[in-house]
Amino acid sequence: MSNSEARKWVITLLALVGLCGCATTTHPPVTVLPVISTEANRKALLDADSAFSRLSEEKGAAQAFYQFLAPEATYLPMGGPPIKGREAIRIHLSAGTNGVLKWKPAEADVARSGDSGYTWGNYEFQSTGPDGQAQTNYGKYITVWRKQPDGSWKAVLDGSNLSPPPSERR
Repeated sequence: MSNSEARKWVITLLALVGLCGCATTTHPPVTVLPVISTEANRKALLDADSAFSRLSEEKGAAQAFYQFLAPEATYLPMGGPPIKGREAIRIHLSAGTNGVLKWKPAEADVARSGDSGYTWGNYEFQSTGPDGQAQTNYGKYITVWRKQPDGSWKAVLDGSNLSPPPSERR
């Protein structure tokens, strides 16, 4: 191939490459998600769960659940059917055994979008047994949360089950 032919071949190739770049293609718009600090949201969720527990200790479980649940929340009590709605859950808890329910969140995780998350941990329920003696039941829980338009967190699903006392756990 002569220099002249090689030059024509390179010019033709460059022209074709240039034309390829000129093709009109429609692409969907790029959605730019806001930058959300997952760690800040996780801390806020842990703080909300801790405040929920403090209110339960101070004012009782029924009042705490009413304040921290979303109106459409579902409660999954041990040994019973699901209870739907914040008001129905408050009534159920008010009618239950009197005692002090407190818990400590162990972990939290928040969706990348920052609009939902969950916490889980261990709880204890201190009450007076039928024989008049103090008794403590232990368990674990999971709570699913949704961020509200005002930035607060409300629980939308809560469930728990019994665990052995801490001294008997592995």
